[in-house]
Amino acid sequence: MIWYHNNLIDILLDMGRKADALSASEAAVSALPDNSMAWARRGLAQRRTGSYRASVESYARALELDPNYGWAWNGFGLAHLSQHHYEDAADAFERAVQLNPKDVWFWRNLGDAS
Repeated sequence: MIWYHNNLIDILLDMGRKADALSASEAAVSALPDNSMAWARRGLAQRRTGSYRASVESYARALELDPNYGWAWNGFGLAHLSQHHYEDAADAFERAVQLNPKDVWFWRNLGDAS
């Protein structure tokens, strides 16, 4: 079920339908409240709509559920970076890099925050 929600949210974001993506992410969290991917996708949709504080909270919940979720650490860092919280962003990106050292985007984002 999570893949349906993730794909729907990604497609809506790609189409520029940010409000619909946010609604879909709310439905995902409602249907799967203990799923870290659902919370991370909610954080993504919130970040893309400019709700950076809410995005940080959603990513934090995803990381409570799965502290080894590199993609969520990266998103957590991007949400902090969007608010110019460079130290928090760098810490999050460092954790993402530790978990996924071959992901060039995590390294790039760490460089942006440093």
